Amino acid sequence: MSNKTQTPVVNVNEVSRISTGTVIKGEINSPNDIRIDGVFEGKIFSNYDEVMLAYDAKVIDIEALIKVRIPGHGLIETTAGKLLYN
Repeated sequence: MSNKTQTPVVNVNEVSRISTGTVIKGEINSPNDIRIDGVFEGKIFSNYDEVMLAYDAKVIDIEALIKVRIPGHGLIETTAGKLLYN
């Protein structure tokens, strides 16, 4: 049995980085991972499951206008309620 530790390989072309000292207010939409070292104020949802987790945790209201990436439809503007009941 080997005790070697593997270092994760990260393709820098698939990671977006918000650098230290950067301040962003609003929305960020990215098909890739986002590393935030700066300050971000807003809501980021990459998929349906994240929206439902936020709704269940009472982070967003059922009628809050959000943007979310839906496979086959791209980035759409909707509400948690429309995603839940449609």
